[in-house]
Amino acid sequence: MREPAVCGESMTESKRRRAVFLDRDGVLNEVRLRDGIPLSPTRPQEAVVLAGVADACRRLANAGWLLIVVTNQPDIARGTSTREQVEAINAAVTAGLPVSEIVVCPHDDVDRCTCRKPLPGMLLDAAKRWDLDLAASWMIGDRWRDIDAGRRAGVRTIFIDRGYSEELRSAPDRVASDLAAATKMVLDGVDDWENHWLEFADSASDNPAQAYRRELIAGSIERGPRPARILDVGCGQGDLLAALHARWPDAELVGIDLSAEGIRQTSNKVPGARLLQIDLLRDDPFPSSITAWADVAVCSEVLEHLEDPGAFLRAAAELVAPGGRLIVTVPGGPRTAFDRHIGHRRHFRVASLMSLLRGADLDVVRVLGAGFPFFNLYKIAVLLRGKTLIRDVSKRGAPSGMARTAMRLFGWLLRPSRNASRCGWQLIAVAHRRSPRDAAGPHAATSPRRAPRSSRPPNRDANCDKRAVRSASPTEADA
Repeated sequence: MREPAVCGESMTESKRRRAVFLDRDGVLNEVRLRDGIPLSPTRPQEAVVLAGVADACRRLANAGWLLIVVTNQPDIARGTSTREQVEAINAAVTAGLPVSEIVVCPHDDVDRCTCRKPLPGMLLDAAKRWDLDLAASWMIGDRWRDIDAGRRAGVRTIFIDRGYSEELRSAPDRVASDLAAATKMVLDGVDDWENHWLEFADSASDNPAQAYRRELIAGSIERGPRPARILDVGCGQGDLLAALHARWPDAELVGIDLSAEGIRQTSNKVPGARLLQIDLLRDDPFPSSITAWADVAVCSEVLEHLEDPGAFLRAAAELVAPGGRLIVTVPGGPRTAFDRHIGHRRHFRVASLMSLLRGADLDVVRVLGAGFPFFNLYKIAVLLRGKTLIRDVSKRGAPSGMARTAMRLFGWLLRPSRNASRCGWQLIAVAHRRSPRDAAGPHAATSPRRAPRSSRPPNRDANCDKRAVRSASPTEADA
């Protein structure tokens, strides 16, 4: 392990990597509570490593994650502790752990430094030293300062809920009970779609935004030839496939999804469809019966969940027949607390979606931002609801009266005819897969389908794009 770094010190590392930033107190070691607030250990003998931490750290390191501890230690500035005492506690906590670096902020709020969490200085400086991919990295902490620092640095965040008396000030991407649970989220790619569809399937079916998207997709399909073979890429719980079956009952239907629970629910809604549980980024080869099969394929609200949406699009394009159409919807605008809860890694702009489509060697027909003004207004309402919406739409509790009223109102407002502007936060694109003759031309793609995984920093908002293409106790822990 490197010597502990203090904010502002410089180190270099040549290889670009992903990291898991770890808070110290309450994440790695036990804390004492005073009035519901955690207190840091004051000497090495008090530094007791929490159960499961060693194994969790080893699992992360073995999977290639760089582990960097970022800890506020304001007792140094307050004169109640020394740098040497803090470093001795750091050594006791991390002994035997595969930690690459410990970064310490020795300042207090009055020092107005840039490294004290919730400011992101410790994370950003470490990213420069280690040449990190922040968009692919994580911050795991047990206090609001950790989550805010992570969000400001552009990393994904996991909050370890210890039941402290303080409130979070921004929504984390995920919530875990301890480091072992957080590690599982990191290693599993976060999104637990089996539990997702068990918990949120009913509310997703009643969501007026979902109905609006289905109308947009159906309208885009109707602009072209009558479909004979429809593929739903990421069919979820089956509402879209059921709607397309009702509109085109003679068309052959195939739905593919990563989730067994999603496939089960879809089979109940569309019993005549062929349904396959497939991971487009890992299963190779695909069944020959669906390769280059669809004359219309739909990929709705999937790409925002993925670390590498470009690789996914390239894989999905292989299932479209030459000359066939691929219709894609993704969210624009700011990410809400609910979006983060269900695993949105990014939202898109018209230009970024177009770039993904072209990178998949597709001929783009149009990309536009639909839904202004009422879809945007709906998303603002969701943004203002914050974390309360997560509880409201969960299957564990019936929606409140206010939520039901709002859904009915927006169900009436969200009609394509009332949201005709191209400045909306619902992005929809139509593209064609090139025929073999076209693909052999000067613009033929040369990149493989299975591109190395990488992430770009999430687009937190999308502007209107009219270029539519056709003060704390002295020993408070990590204060």
